[in-house]
Amino acid sequence: MDQSCLESRCCLDEGLQCYAKDETFARCKPSCVPGPDMQDVDGKHWSCEQLGPRTPGTITEVDATKLPVPSWVRWACSSKGEDCSARGCCKDRGHQCFGESGGAGLCRVECEEGSACEARGPRTPGRPRRGSFLVIGDWGWDPHAYGSQQNHECQASIARLMDRTMGELGDVRFVVNVGDSFYPNGVKDRVDPQWEAKWRSLYSFQIRAVPWYSVYGNHDLHEASCACTEDESHCAQANYNEDDRDFFAMPGTSYYKELPDLGIEVVGLDLNHFVGGDRARSKDELKFGSTAECISIIRNRTQRGFDLFFERAEKSNATSLVVFSHYPTDYFSLAPEFLAALRDNSRHDITYFGGHRHSTDNVSTTSTRPNTNWVVGGGGGWGCDSNKQGFVVGEVNVDGSISTRAVWASPGTCCDGQQLGEPRPVR
Repeated sequence: MDQSCLESRCCLDEGLQCYAKDETFARCKPSCVPGPDMQDVDGKHWSCEQLGPRTPGTITEVDATKLPVPSWVRWACSSKGEDCSARGCCKDRGHQCFGESGGAGLCRVECEEGSACEARGPRTPGRPRRGSFLVIGDWGWDPHAYGSQQNHECQASIARLMDRTMGELGDVRFVVNVGDSFYPNGVKDRVDPQWEAKWRSLYSFQIRAVPWYSVYGNHDLHEASCACTEDESHCAQANYNEDDRDFFAMPGTSYYKELPDLGIEVVGLDLNHFVGGDRARSKDELKFGSTAECISIIRNRTQRGFDLFFERAEKSNATSLVVFSHYPTDYFSLAPEFLAALRDNSRHDITYFGGHRHSTDNVSTTSTRPNTNWVVGGGGGWGCDSNKQGFVVGEVNVDGSISTRAVWASPGTCCDGQQLGEPRPVR
């Protein structure tokens, strides 16, 4: 802990004041609000009694939005909607407990006009957000496909991490699923037992209580009639009823979903014509069917996906677009217009997610700066192209912008004993 100024009652640095935490400890700080201190090692309250004079000079304020949220906040502070007057702190980033003197308090970003605005404690570090989401891909492990029993534990471990992270966030609105959900050959219909064995039984009810906005991966199409028909009612993963949480939320192979209260729009794209990236493609490589007609259907479906993306990039009123397909950006060297549009932030911030490569990182892909993209194919369903197996958290800030970070499983859980091909950065 910092050196106490309890005995000296003065501070060496300019602009600082010695404030008491309790009878046993005091610290030099620029300011103090009675209650917990977000830069302290625990959630015990400070009295903020001033000890001695403030040192003359200019106070250097710290940008609290860039500070980490202490781990003790999760159990010591109040959630939105709870009375925070006793605890004096809030779990949610950028929130502060405000209330009427002697009365109840609520965690808010700012005091509403005309309401009681006495601060009951410090503001929680970080930028406040409107909500959050999780992103995962390549997770549907099968004992008869590539991978050992360890891969099954990898998928289960990541599912548990998702459940814990969702509880910590408290405001997850949806999951983005970038495909290869059922190794090795997809589901045949809505009564296929793989729905239960590989999804419902592994991911908690909490995780499946929000929509899973999903797209088809190449493995999902290997034996699926969806690959060889223009009639998408034959696509077993398609589900036009978002309230039916026994299945994914997939209103077509490519689609968009406006979320105006978050200031974002979700755009899911079927781009399976690019399964081979910039290599020559053939019927045998695609494995979607044995006829040229099937390959043509996939090619046409990919073009419709591109058309939808360009349409939404032009017409959407959202601050940010969350765009995803099964493929990482380095697979689109033959689609330079698509890559250029993913880099364009003149109308929206665009955050792109792909899978297919079995890693979760943002360095092995073709850059879309100033926008952001990730490969999120480390869901534990196949193998390890790197030791970064896990998922991505997306946080929607109050201004509609999106912050992203990865959550990884322990390498020993997922990749121990496997030969890794650590992804090389793609320029």
